[in-house]
Amino acid sequence: MSEAERRSARNNDGFITVFFAALLCFMTYSYVYGQMMLGGMNDYPAHVYSVLVKFRISPLEGWMAAPHCLWHLTVLFLYDVCRIPPEASAAFATCIYTLFYYFILYWIIRRVTDYVGRKETSLRSNLIAFSFCFVQAVFFYWLDTGERYLGTFSPNPLHNPTQMGVRGFAILIYCLTVDLLSYEKGGTYRPVFFPVDRSARKHYILLAVLLFLSTVMKPTFAEMFIPAVAFLMLGIWLYRLIRRDAPAFYFRKCLTMLLCALPSLLYILTQYLVFFFFKGAAYGGEEGLILTDWFAVWNFFSDNVFLAVLAGMAFPLYIFLLDIRYFLKSTAGRLALIGYGISFLEASVLGEDGIRFSHGNFLWPLMSGMLLFWLAALLRLITLEHEEEYTGFRKGLILFGWFLYFCHVFCGFTFFREGMLGM
Repeated sequence: MSEAERRSARNNDGFITVFFAALLCFMTYSYVYGQMMLGGMNDYPAHVYSVLVKFRISPLEGWMAAPHCLWHLTVLFLYDVCRIPPEASAAFATCIYTLFYYFILYWIIRRVTDYVGRKETSLRSNLIAFSFCFVQAVFFYWLDTGERYLGTFSPNPLHNPTQMGVRGFAILIYCLTVDLLSYEKGGTYRPVFFPVDRSARKHYILLAVLLFLSTVMKPTFAEMFIPAVAFLMLGIWLYRLIRRDAPAFYFRKCLTMLLCALPSLLYILTQYLVFFFFKGAAYGGEEGLILTDWFAVWNFFSDNVFLAVLAGMAFPLYIFLLDIRYFLKSTAGRLALIGYGISFLEASVLGEDGIRFSHGNFLWPLMSGMLLFWLAALLRLITLEHEEEYTGFRKGLILFGWFLYFCHVFCGFTFFREGMLGM
């Protein structure tokens, strides 16, 4: 390929990426602005009108009202500095973090396909990244799974600004952690996403920064991810200890990962102290973290949790069954599987006492766990297409995986349309 042809290809790639980014930005802005104006099932007005007022009265009062304040501070900057009305500021702030999520998705897809030695076209990569921003549960009104969102839940809860904002940080942290966990000096692993083989120390610092930013955006991802990494690394360390395979070296690696998580853990602890010991009095002093019966909170939203899980996770569960070995043997697969398992456990047995019991705030980590499982399944499906030339029955199984994926996507577009209409 000549230099002129390469330049033309790069221009085409940029044009396609900008087109999908602009479309996503327009759809996100329209959705959020419509949520602010029309109401319906959404959290935007509460985050904008109540929290921002407290920030303007006193930064401390605003922080105590919402310690997970990165999205709120972005809105406040657009409102106070740029003089944009609050409704539009909320929409623009959400656009910023949604575009960040989209570009990270696109980058991940290109990195994975380059890694397996097959160049993915820009159009296909952008289409997959764009569609992934909208996946929702497969919904049939006659199933007792709950409503279109409540009960089944989603890796893309369109109505909640902070959970939508944390997605870009979440998938970036996941990819960085996969490389850091897999790489060992002198080993055979070739990093997929980050050049951790050149400077591991810098990437550990980057992990600590990203994890802390995700916690300031919304702590629910870290509440799922940190235990998942700890569980995975503890299991590997015990296995290496039994086999006498450099357990001291791996124990130092565990301590390094703990140091990366320490700022986030301290901030989460601070948030819990502020909320349950200081803010709790505002709700009658009854609130607190409690253990519940199995699915006690989840059953508020769904009559059949088993069907709800199938509806929300049909695609990743299918890919799991299609290639169980990947999720049990590879670092990326195991981390996603353990993350979802821990988030599922948190959603099943954790809740808040008092009037907030039915709010289901410990279902948010579940949606972060869903996001990682979804991403791992999507990337595995993409690589399965490229690993060998499948024919016949195996190719049909892969195509059925794409069929399931786009069923989730089209249900997501339906959910998006209903949100635009204030339903």
